[in-house]
Amino acid sequence: IPAIRKNIAKNTYILMNSAQKQNLIKSSHHISDGGLIVSVIESCFGTQFGCLLNIKKDINISLFSESNSRFVVSINKNDKVQFEQLLGKYCEFIGIIDNSKKIIVNHKKKTIIDLQIDELYDLWSKRIN
Repeated sequence: IPAIRKNIAKNTYILMNSAQKQNLIKSSHHISDGGLIVSVIESCFGTQFGCLLNIKKDINISLFSESNSRFVVSINKNDKVQFEQLLGKYCEFIGIIDNSKKIIVNHKKKTIIDLQIDELYDLWSKRIN
């Protein structure tokens, strides 16, 4: 069960609000049900984009953790330094957005996910019986 991290949560929300006020955030999605990977995939639905993620830490925790008060955001590459300086230890660069209409996830120099957004949308939108 994800722990409630009140101080981290408060600081994260304050810093995210500041980044938003400075127009550093192009898009944002909370990380909850399904973890990071589901949030990234959902962020690509209805767009012409895909992404390439490079995960360095434990793959299961990184992709599927449902810990509270986390976001996946996209920023302009020209704002990367300013965003990272503002968020500090509360952020980590994990990848890039591209026009591939695919989700590609690499872990330790090995591709572990390489799927089309349209295919994922079809699976996501079907009801579980």
